[in-house]
This record gives sequence, C-alpha cells and structure tokens, in this order.
Amino acid sequence: MDWVDQVTSGETVITLVAHTRGWRFRLPFPASDDELRAAAPDADDQARVVIEFGSCHVRHGDVSMVIDAGRLTASHRANHGGAEFTAGVEAGMTSVGIQPADVTHVLITHAHPDHFTGIAPDDDGGALVYPNARHLVSRRDWEGAGPGNDLLRRLAAPANAAGLLDLVEGDIEIAPGLTILKAPGETPGHLCLRAESAGKNFFWLGDLVHHRLELDHLDWVLAGGDAAAMEASRRRILGMAAGSNALVLWAHATFPGWARVRRQGDSFLWSAA
Repeated sequence: MDWVDQVTSGETVITLVAHTRGWRFRLPFPASDDELRAAAPDADDQARVVIEFGSCHVRHGDVSMVIDAGRLTASHRANHGGAEFTAGVEAGMTSVGIQPADVTHVLITHAHPDHFTGIAPDDDGGALVYPNARHLVSRRDWEGAGPGNDLLRRLAAPANAAGLLDLVEGDIEIAPGLTILKAPGETPGHLCLRAESAGKNFFWLGDLVHHRLELDHLDWVLAGGDAAAMEASRRRILGMAAGSNALVLWAHATFPGWARVRRQGDSFLWSAA
C-alpha cells in the first residue's frame, strides 16, 4: 500500500500510516510568498507545499504505542479539497497485524484535532478506538483553552472515566529506552518521543517540524505558535537527533518521510533515510 510503511530501529519496530495524502497548503509562516518559494523549491506558484497527515505505531519491548492517532473531522474534510483520504489509521495498522485492543499506550503530541481525533471512531466521541490503552496527554494542553483543547477533553472523556488518562509534562521515560520529551512551540504542551534500542535511535517529532524548510528557519512558527519556544525546542530535539544519527519522522512529512538530520552551521540539513 502507498500509505503504510514499516521499518526497524534497533529492536524497535515503527509503522507509519498516512490518513490524508497530497494536500497542498500555504503554511502560515511569518514570510512572504516569495520567501516561502525560495525556502521550499517544491512550492507551487501560490507558495503551497504538499502537506500530508500521518500517525505512527511503535513496538518497543512490551509497549505497543500509537502516536498521534489522527483523522480529520467532518468540517476539516470538507475544507481539504484535492486531498486523498486513505482507509485510515486503524485500518492501516490492522493490515500489518496491529490490533486496537492490544495497544498499550496512545501518545497525543498536542491538542490539534488532526493529531488526536482518531482516538474516537467519530466526532461525537463516547467510545475509544484503543479501549485498553493508557492515553498520554500533555497536562498543559489538557488544561489549556481553545476549541482543540475542548474537543480533546470531550473525545478523551471515556479514557478519563476509565482511569486510562495520564497527564504528562515530559521529559519522562515510560519504559526503558522510550522517553517522552517536552517540545513546546506549536502548542504550550507539545511533546515528542525518543526510542533507543540496540544502539539505534528514533524520534517522532509530531509538529516540531511540518516541512523540511523549517530546518533552515528554526524561528519560523505557524500562526498561533510561540516562536521563541519553538526555536528552543527545535535546537534541543534536532540536536539530539543529529548527535545520535537518529531516524526521524514527523506527522506532516510527505509519505513515507523517513529521514535523518545533521547540523549545518547554525541550522540543520534534512536527508532521506
């Protein structure tokens, strides 16, 4: 399938599932169209780049973790003309033998709907797609204000009621070699994940990066984000990834998006892995 891919990093098995493909979007950075086109050679004449939406599963020891269990709400789907919608995260994971009932953890990197709505089967909530999983959410995003935070609290209410909700503040190791990292900027409580196994490292970056142009513009942040916090988080997390020659992946990379980063002067350089 052209929307499910699986690799290993040490003894960690990582599965990527894209749920939305081929959406062209003008990223709302503090930059002109000309600046965006110069920063992103793949941008079209409207300064739009291809942005895709992916979720990740990590099998690490006894942990079976879904990260950013996304789908698009009905209103988002209506506004994403030209995008291709796959059969979804749950279908993609079951196609490679990952059963929802066996998932032990769900990590929500931040309170943006495309990253968490897949924890429920529909926009009404009331049920959990991963009924036995501990749902890990940033305390700052859970307690924050805004429509995304409100929707997150509603869809995660069954997990909360069942005692399956953990509010985390990072950095926290949830299993040997599996660490949640605080990375504010996109939202105040944005989180990343690092998996270390057999001398290899993997980082799920969530929305620390949306497009590789940001590796050259560490202070560019989408409208509503915190530029100073984002730059500091990027320098910390990307520095860790570059220093360990880690495999990296972010939620909006063009599928399949596996990459490595290395330092280049005061910024970072992306290369396909």
